[in-house]
Amino acid sequence: MKIAINGSSLLHTTKTGVELYVKSLLENIKDLPQQKDFDFILYYPAFLGELDKSWVEKFPENWQFKAVKWPIKYFWTQLALAWQLWKDKPDVFFAPAHVIPALYKGKAVMTIHDLAFKYFKNAYSSKELRYQEWAIQSAKKKNSYFIVPSQTTFNDLHKFYNIDKENIALVYHGFAAQKFTIDKNKASLILDKYGLQGQRYFLSVGRVENKKNTLGAIKAFEALLDKYEYKDLHLVLVGKGGYGFENIRKAVAKSKYKEKIHLLGYLPNQDVSALLLNAYAFVFPSFYEGFGFPILEAMSCKIPVITSNYGVMAEIAEGSALLVDPKDQEAIVKAMRLYLEDKNSYDYYVKAGLEKYAEFTWQRASQETLLAFTNFFK
Repeated sequence: MKIAINGSSLLHTTKTGVELYVKSLLENIKDLPQQKDFDFILYYPAFLGELDKSWVEKFPENWQFKAVKWPIKYFWTQLALAWQLWKDKPDVFFAPAHVIPALYKGKAVMTIHDLAFKYFKNAYSSKELRYQEWAIQSAKKKNSYFIVPSQTTFNDLHKFYNIDKENIALVYHGFAAQKFTIDKNKASLILDKYGLQGQRYFLSVGRVENKKNTLGAIKAFEALLDKYEYKDLHLVLVGKGGYGFENIRKAVAKSKYKEKIHLLGYLPNQDVSALLLNAYAFVFPSFYEGFGFPILEAMSCKIPVITSNYGVMAEIAEGSALLVDPKDQEAIVKAMRLYLEDKNSYDYYVKAGLEKYAEFTWQRASQETLLAFTNFFK
């Protein structure tokens, strides 16, 4: 079977969970014994540059990498890639992070990471809403197959689009904890830079926006300080601003605890590693996630987690984190307070988190992805 893959996300400069998924999945598929039964062609836009040569060289001979030329940065997927697919005639096209070209008529598999746009329409432009809706409806009309990273997204895809469950494969993402390492001296300098040396802090990593309930975390932190005296306690928020960020920024600026609330924006991996490895606890009462990498990242760094009691958050963290109703400010405060005052609970959830994150491996994810292809097209 010849599998064509859209690898354009590998050249994105800002790496998100989706880009991590594509890179990690491909790196692990190449090491599987059964991958030799397939031929892979990975396409990417020439105008975005070249793939890392040392990375490409790690792949076996049954992998090809093609830079597809196109004179402009628009319509590469819909026109340039579609044309290349027509010429190469693969058995299957795999879209791990993008859409299936409208002009492509062959068999296809598409990863749907989440259906957040169905729940948070205000966070998307009308153009983005139409495009995401079209992408799934178009794939469904082509009788495509789908891979999803959670039971939550599996259920949503069936619920909103009535897609046959036999056409959906649930493949949980993997997770590689080893990237969160840093020299102690470097970590100390980073903590100094952000004024956090010697301080206890709750940390949240992810887009700073309404969907993540960032404001809810801030209000709970303020309520905690109103009720109890924790003079050395801080709240650190790491991530790019998303929908609702301006209101969040204003809320922090007006807060009587603004000196203790740190909006740090998007940070390099080294800084994130230092902050994760030195955090007291992780607070992530998100309203919606496609998977929830930040939860596993925190667990791997031996910090206990507070997250939401429904959706994929509960799906991956149940039994290994404190689960709270994200709309219940007092519940978040109580969870924070428990970690601050009850060492037995703190230690229990640190241990439970370490056991939980170890269940999610990219080797397993890559095996199940290839198995899904085999099952889809048997």
